Amino acid sequence: MKLVSYGEGEHEHWAQTWCTACGAWLPVMADRFEEIGGEEVYRYFWECRRCATVRTEVSSSPPNRWSPDAAVKPEPVGSQAPGWVSPSAYALTQAEREVARAPRSRVYLDLRLRLAEEAAKAIVAKGAGQYPQLRRWQRFLEEGGDLDDRILQSDQYPRLARAEDVCRACELVLTANLSEFKRDNQDLDRAVTAFLHEGG
Repeated sequence: MKLVSYGEGEHEHWAQTWCTACGAWLPVMADRFEEIGGEEVYRYFWECRRCATVRTEVSSSPPNRWSPDAAVKPEPVGSQAPGWVSPSAYALTQAEREVARAPRSRVYLDLRLRLAEEAAKAIVAKGAGQYPQLRRWQRFLEEGGDLDDRILQSDQYPRLARAEDVCRACELVLTANLSEFKRDNQDLDRAVTAFLHEGG
């Protein structure tokens, strides 16, 4: 899951997120950074204060551009994030992982749509307890990589391209929260609802 960043120029900010291993809130600002290969690309590191898991993110923005957003009150570092769920709750089965690695098969395309529908239902239902469905969809995409554009544009699976709206919505919900997503992304929220209703 990619960290959300926003702002521009000399005023860029990281959106606070949590440790994927234990759910504790991470610091807003990275603990340290390193330049990658002298190419003006940087890897930033956040260390969980509870379990010491390290999270990384790569950006072309240099360290002096990042600052806390004065308009946003951060959550206490190390406290429990309400949206976090244990990774075991959204783990893919071995069979699903094998399907995810065959992105051109009929079984893969059917499973991709089914998991997208489960994630869309969770977003539409406004149920925080449904976050595992969002993470299962995201984990499936991470396991299998990008789908060929020719398949997305195929008439055989017209809903596949629209399922990409669910992918974007999941990323936003999981890096912020559901209420913020629905407040700030109304067009995308409607697109997710429309995708779900198309399935009947």
